[in-house]
Amino acid sequence: MTLGLEKETIYTKDFQTVLEQTKDAELKELRQKAFDYFTENGFPTPKNEEWKYTNASLIQNSKFKIQKFKK
Repeated sequence: MTLGLEKETIYTKDFQTVLEQTKDAELKELRQKAFDYFTENGFPTPKNEEWKYTNASLIQNSKFKIQKFKK
């Protein structure tokens, strides 16, 4: 498993937790659509025109973690 795919798997687990805690239906749908897009396309590369001059490896190699909801 590559580092990119490994990170995407970690994000998937965290995302499912966030989605379960999202009460607003519109927000939940928007988040799901955005994550579906991420799942299909992965991290952007220079082949993606909008990201042509951006080094996305800085994002991909960072240790981001989805924050827990505060009640």
